[in-house]
Amino acid sequence: PETNTAVEVDGPFHFVRGERVQLGNSVMKHRHLRQLGYALVSVPYWEWSDLLTTEERVRYLSSRVGGSVDDLPAPTALLELRQQ
Repeated sequence: PETNTAVEVDGPFHFVRGERVQLGNSVMKHRHLRQLGYALVSVPYWEWSDLLTTEERVRYLSSRVGGSVDDLPAPTALLELRQQ
């Protein structure tokens, strides 16, 4: 079955300073997305920043959404989306 997937890279301002605990507004937003039927993939900034190349990021996202790399847009399309 087809599902809507939301991917959010949660930056440092989504967490309690100096900890890896999400702030209430981020928790609520994630809850709302799930209630609306989205499969949510939350990517913490410390994991994202460890990925140095576009290929690493594509593989990471693919593993998180449960698909294959072939199911994701080409790396150049991801870069174009990022720049918008």
